[in-house]
Amino acid sequence: MQVRTIFLLLLMLTCSISATEIMTRTASRDDGSPISYYLVQHAHDTDTLLLILQGSDCNSVLKIESILTEYKNVWPEADVLLIEKYGINRKLKYSTDPARKDCPAQYLEKDNPAQRVADINTVLDIVRKDGQYKKLILLGGSEGAVIANLVSADIDYLDATIAFNGGGRWFIDDVSHSIAVKHKNPEAARKEIDGFKGFAEHVLNNKPFELDVSGHGYHWWQQMLSIDQLDPLKKVPDYP
Repeated sequence: MQVRTIFLLLLMLTCSISATEIMTRTASRDDGSPISYYLVQHAHDTDTLLLILQGSDCNSVLKIESILTEYKNVWPEADVLLIEKYGINRKLKYSTDPARKDCPAQYLEKDNPAQRVADINTVLDIVRKDGQYKKLILLGGSEGAVIANLVSADIDYLDATIAFNGGGRWFIDDVSHSIAVKHKNPEAARKEIDGFKGFAEHVLNNKPFELDVSGHGYHWWQQMLSIDQLDPLKKVPDYP
């Protein structure tokens, strides 16, 4: 009984320590909406900041378990910075459903790559203001890799960018490939690919309209279909 009590006490202390390490903060966008972000800090001071960027899911970045159990270990000595997408905060329950019905309306309307880059710049200006962090590392997978590359081309104080599973040069080719590999029937694959290309053409050639496809709105689709991923890589500064 005593051993069990000690174990539970240690577990509670560990959870408490982990919780106090996560600092929740808020910044403001130009439109007045809040940007929720989190600093996961070491007990000792460090001069390195690791910004981890989530993928395309409609979830609070704080609820993605792999970020704080695995990805943070990419640079163990760094403090970790996490930034929520438009319309999302830590109150949103975690879901694996890409087309979840409770995804915030603001997220569907406003989330897009350019907005994420703008939010990142806003938060980095605040976090780096006191001069503690001399080194900045970006880590992103899937859509997070796309955003990491866009940010890398936009700022000149990065020390390293780690981008993985970000797809090829054009998003439409990535989606077409995904459709092709899931079908055993080439004709069925071709039909679905043609349908998606028709959808893409409609988005690219029309003014904004109400849209919710795979958990994303018009601006997200329009920008993802327009981004040439080679372009930001060409713009990344050459560091000595």
